Formats: sequence, C-alpha cells, structure tokens
Amino acid sequence: MNSPRVGREHPVLLPGGPAWNADARLVGDVLESVWLAAARTRDDTRYLVPTLTWQIAAELVGDCATTDDRGERMRILALPTYALDAVWACHAALLQAADHGGEGTRLARLLSDYLDAVHSTDLRSLSTPWNKSSPH
Repeated sequence: MNSPRVGREHPVLLPGGPAWNADARLVGDVLESVWLAAARTRDDTRYLVPTLTWQIAAELVGDCATTDDRGERMRILALPTYALDAVWACHAALLQAADHGGEGTRLARLLSDYLDAVHSTDLRSLSTPWNKSSPH
C-alpha cells in the first residue's frame, strides 16, 4: 500500500529554553499516561483515538524536550507526517475532554485528578499553549 503521507517529513520549528522544555515534558507525560491507560484497557475507542496514536504522540513530544536550558533557542526538526498527525489527533482529543462533553468524558476523568495532583494544572490549561500554533 503506497500512501502519499508515508515517508514524508515536514520541518517543524521548535522553541527551546527552560519554560518550553518544562511544558513539553508535561505534555509528553500526559500523552504517555493516556497511552499506557489505553494500552491497559485494550480499547481503542475509550480515549477517543487509538492506542498507537497516543503512543506515537507521547514518544514524539517526549523526545522534543531537551536538557539544554541555556536560554531561548530555536530548533528545526524534520518530523514524519504520521507523527505530526498523531500529535494533532491527541490534541483534538484533549480539547474534547477539556470541554467535558460526550465522548471526551472518560478521558477527562482519567486526567483530571492526575493533572491536579501531579502537575497542579487542568486540561484547559494544558491545551491552551497548543492552540496558538495549531495548523488546523
């Protein structure tokens, strides 16, 4: 099967610095938590997108944070289309969960207590920075 999206990469401009790295680690941690919960339930519909999508997004975002905290820097990465699609699908799922409606209710319940206890934040705050650069 030859898909026009397989094998393509897109340049992505990412900021650096301590604040951005902390945000990237937080989002990566949240994505990984959902991925692990989805894998445990073996239910690709419970958390709005398939388990593999959560895994791809978690691994990509987790790898984007750096340990270079010497100040604000910009980096250009060439990222595969399928990975970027996974990140945006998970972003859409998190926004749906933040609205506390319909199909996003299970995801909201999974993350609400965790985000408050571990990271002192909520779903709405987690998804806000993404909206500034959303290509959709």
